[in-house]
Amino acid sequence: METAFLKLLSMSITASWLMLAVMVLHFILKQVPKWISCMLWALVAIRLVCPFSIESTLSLIPGNEPLPETIMSNASLQVNSGLPAIDMQTNEYLSNPAFEDISAPKNIWNEIITICSIIWVLGAVLMLIYSFISYFRIRKRTNISKLICDNIWKCDEIDTPFILGMIKPHIYLPSNIDEPQAQYVIAHEISHIRRHDHWWKLIGFLILSVYWFHPLCWVSYILLCKDIELACDEHVIKTMDLNSKKSYAEALLSCSIKHRIITACPLAFGEIGVKERIHHILNYKKTSFYVILIAAVACIMVILCFFTNPPIQKITETGYVMPGITVPNEVLAEATQYVENVYDKVPDNFNYNYINWRIDHLEHSYTYDNLEGKTYEIYQLNYQFLSSSPDDIPLTDGMSISKDGWVTQNYADSTYFIFIKTENELLFLAPLFENDCYPGDEIFTSDLLSIINETISQKELLPQTLVNWAQAFVSRDGKAIVDMASAALAKELTIEEEGGYSFGFSSPWPWDNETDFSINWYDDSNAEIYYYAHTSDPHITYWKEFLAYEWNGDNYIITKEALTYYDNISSGAEFQEAYHGLITGTMIDYTQNGLGEVLNSNALLSSNNAYKPLFSPESAAVFLLNLSSDQNDVQITLHEKDLNGLVPLDILFLQDQVTATIGMIQPYGEDGIWVPVNYS
Repeated sequence: METAFLKLLSMSITASWLMLAVMVLHFILKQVPKWISCMLWALVAIRLVCPFSIESTLSLIPGNEPLPETIMSNASLQVNSGLPAIDMQTNEYLSNPAFEDISAPKNIWNEIITICSIIWVLGAVLMLIYSFISYFRIRKRTNISKLICDNIWKCDEIDTPFILGMIKPHIYLPSNIDEPQAQYVIAHEISHIRRHDHWWKLIGFLILSVYWFHPLCWVSYILLCKDIELACDEHVIKTMDLNSKKSYAEALLSCSIKHRIITACPLAFGEIGVKERIHHILNYKKTSFYVILIAAVACIMVILCFFTNPPIQKITETGYVMPGITVPNEVLAEATQYVENVYDKVPDNFNYNYINWRIDHLEHSYTYDNLEGKTYEIYQLNYQFLSSSPDDIPLTDGMSISKDGWVTQNYADSTYFIFIKTENELLFLAPLFENDCYPGDEIFTSDLLSIINETISQKELLPQTLVNWAQAFVSRDGKAIVDMASAALAKELTIEEEGGYSFGFSSPWPWDNETDFSINWYDDSNAEIYYYAHTSDPHITYWKEFLAYEWNGDNYIITKEALTYYDNISSGAEFQEAYHGLITGTMIDYTQNGLGEVLNSNALLSSNNAYKPLFSPESAAVFLLNLSSDQNDVQITLHEKDLNGLVPLDILFLQDQVTATIGMIQPYGEDGIWVPVNYS
């Protein structure tokens, strides 16, 4: 029952946008035939009844599923309306388990949803009982009626005409009705029957009985009934002259009902908006083609934008985030990476047979405004893995499986992400798992402080660890490499010898453990380090090292290492990775790295042919920038020297059709070598 109620509540929220759109069109397009309005209300009915929807990128509905199906497995209620401002404020309030310092049960929202479900069922039953009572009261009043002809009856106990019955509907007229008016009334009611309006009104009332809690459904039903009557009026009077229209309006006025009530039946001649209908009748004109065309376009736009749902937000090929999750981008990125890592590390021998993952729930949970002088934002995460064989999974503490095979690995609502809030950004600190307390509780706060102190010490140690690794790398200190690496990686990188470990090779290799490396970037688990390897020419080659590491409780252990050598650059992508568009002022700038004069001197004094390429700008660029010498990979175009003494040189990488333009100069005289610099 709770699941059905939540599904209906979610459907009613998404259908609200369509109802509002149809209401707006209803009041804007007043000159449009009312049968078009009835068709739009039919779309609203389909939206409210159909449990699935069409996805479209044109949809303007902000959220796909405001109340996810998994909400009953969560300890806190989460609303995903798709409107970030509303969701953040609402969910922050709903997820707080304490009200005025009184701790509520963890499943408080489940209990509230159960109570609401019971109230919903009772309300629907009362609506249906009310409808049946109304029907049988009318049926009782019409038991004594006189048949006039066909299905037309006269009754002394009624004061307005109406249709009663579904399969074989009868038209009932008051016994005192004037004969001239009767012909208009009969024409109107016959039109209703031919248009099956008695069925549409019944269907509308049944839907209203299910969605009785939704105010927009009440407004929609009232407008539907009004549009049904107006559409029927239009059908009857479309061939009438003005006098006939006046007579028709007089019949409507004389049969009007003074007290309006909302019922499923009967379909009465004068029950809805008599004043508006009379005005509409007397001013009715045949609608022009252009008005109908505009209305059709407007209806199509409403269908595309509000009858469809937005597509599910995809993050990767094998995972996705449930619609309606509205958190800052850095929070979503950290959560995605975390879930991907957990998904990838599930052991194969567990036979869980996971084939996909999703982030089911991610919301702001709590703010510590001044905890040891800093502001910490706490976000709560739920994620699930899809198994191809859910029946074979043994459930341990905290695990659960949905009917469609989605597995919750741990206790729901127990994974938290800690962020430090600065003026401009959120900085991820660490995850925290708690299944017996909430953010703001004494226990949670105590555990959080422990994590903060431990993580801050880790983060302070990490940069120095990377510097120590890079210096050991440059110094070829095998013992230090072994001490910092995992056993498997140490065995891969070093050779154990008598009295120690050997690491690396003699040339090319970085020389200076202070200047021949730079840490490009790092995070909690990976880093990238640049090295500048030397030869005795002297000549520099750029290397890039990727590291993966883990915290073992005392320090970081390097677990993976991979080197990329940029010594034969054959694509624009490699050129960009190596030099990032910069030469001047970097270690590859021979005018400033302290190697240019030595290289020029060696080239002038040596008879070795290896130095000859340095006296031509094209070949010097290939040699000093470590480009591929294969003309099928790289083509060099030399231009005329400019006023600043620079010779522009275009490097075309044929593999990806990227062109890089540099400058070549002779800083050591006209007889000296050529070296590359930036060209601007």
